[in-house]
Amino acid sequence: MPTRVLVADDHLAIREGIRSLLAPDDELLVVGEAADGVQASRMALELKPDLILLDNSMPGKTGLEVARELKPLLPDASIVFLTLDPGIRDLALAVGAVAHISKDTAPQETLRILRQVALSRAQAKPAELTPIERTLAGALVAEHLFTNDQMARLVASRQARESLAAALIRTGLIPDARAAQVLARVSGRPLVTLTPHHDTGVVRLARGRRSLIDPVDPTVAAQLAKRLCEQRHVVLLAIGRSEATLAMANPLDDQTPNDVSALLGNVPVTVVTASAGEIAAAIARGFVAPNPKIAPMPVVERAASNERARRPLLLIAAVLAALLLFITGAGVILGPAASAVQARANVTIFQGNVDVRTGNGGYAPVGTGSVVRQGDTIRTRPAANAALTFFDESVVVLEPGTELEIIELRALSNGAIAATLRQTAGTTWHVVTHQSSTRYAVNTPTASASVTGTAFTVHVDATGATTISTTEGAVDVRGVDGAANANISVTAGLMTTVATKGAAPSASAALAQTTVSFVL
Repeated sequence: MPTRVLVADDHLAIREGIRSLLAPDDELLVVGEAADGVQASRMALELKPDLILLDNSMPGKTGLEVARELKPLLPDASIVFLTLDPGIRDLALAVGAVAHISKDTAPQETLRILRQVALSRAQAKPAELTPIERTLAGALVAEHLFTNDQMARLVASRQARESLAAALIRTGLIPDARAAQVLARVSGRPLVTLTPHHDTGVVRLARGRRSLIDPVDPTVAAQLAKRLCEQRHVVLLAIGRSEATLAMANPLDDQTPNDVSALLGNVPVTVVTASAGEIAAAIARGFVAPNPKIAPMPVVERAASNERARRPLLLIAAVLAALLLFITGAGVILGPAASAVQARANVTIFQGNVDVRTGNGGYAPVGTGSVVRQGDTIRTRPAANAALTFFDESVVVLEPGTELEIIELRALSNGAIAATLRQTAGTTWHVVTHQSSTRYAVNTPTASASVTGTAFTVHVDATGATTISTTEGAVDVRGVDGAANANISVTAGLMTTVATKGAAPSASAALAQTTVSFVL
């Protein structure tokens, strides 16, 4: 069966050229063409191609935005970037692409690379069942949820690197509540319900109704990125200084608890099982921004006797005391943990050696999966490339010889990011998520840049001179010290330079169109 390809580029000549290049190849079949980023996302979800070939500079959405959106929704699709953008390679790999090809690459070399990607996909076969998966298969058959033939077909239908439990959840062949019961028993992880329920012990004073309790606290759930929760079918239920509780639809997945523990600063994670449907509903509730309302205090009617008058007052006092105790306890347990969890970024190293220091301490080598926080400084040595992924999925890529200090890193109440970075050397590439309340700034020895929902690059040379280039959106650039009031907006396709400390930014000029070579 040929590899099905979706081509997304806003230039008709490029799309036709790719189609002509692939037409004689029996192993690569173009099933769709998109002329902008919005159309690319829609067609990818409709067609579910095996390979998506993306340009980055497209109307509507950039290729980076499309890749970040599609990767969790189409995890088995291979994404390849075909661009002229000079720094897009590292950014493309950071958002999940498997390769980058420069548009000036010879056609036969482009074809060879696409064939190699297709061949790699064909060679990725589902692994043999593990002992625990064989136990799961036996349990499903023993409970008459599957026949032997049906189980054989489910095993054969697994996607590349997909576990049996993941295939069971993905296909939805049996009610998810029954699936959850079997998975909980096989895994030994207790089954819980995430459905809101009425508390049997607390009565609302005014109406005599039971208080509705939701096991999912949005403040806690938001400690993990929504996309991660949707992709892994998980929701965070509790977090403290020494332990966190994670509800999973697939409790046989041992990798996700390890990943979550790393995101939470290596806090031990206890896993409980919940059905896939309840997990999805919990994510929907947990990631809706709350709209607090001020409720009037209940009016207590004066009674004829002092005894009757005292009773409601004592009850109100008891409820307020319990509420105060709950809020105080939550502040002690959840407050510091929440801020600490959100104020972090994950390190990915593409190549070379990378060091991190905390405060004024010494530098120490780090590896992929390490966590950096507010007050840390990261540097890449010569020939090293790395990326930081923040909790809101904004990404900054560090080129060789770059030093970057995290001055501020915290989450705002709606999950947006507040970040201030200080770059003293090297080159960084930034992709900032589109949230109106995001506050994201990069300071250098000679300039300050602030953005919302933008892709841009910052280069600081040996003298401290700063060049800021924008590939998407707009960047507000100003000088420092005496030039702090000199501000210009650098829009997509333009660049500016601040030559010295106290100098104003230069007038915006067109970006130089350089090319980069493909590295597999």
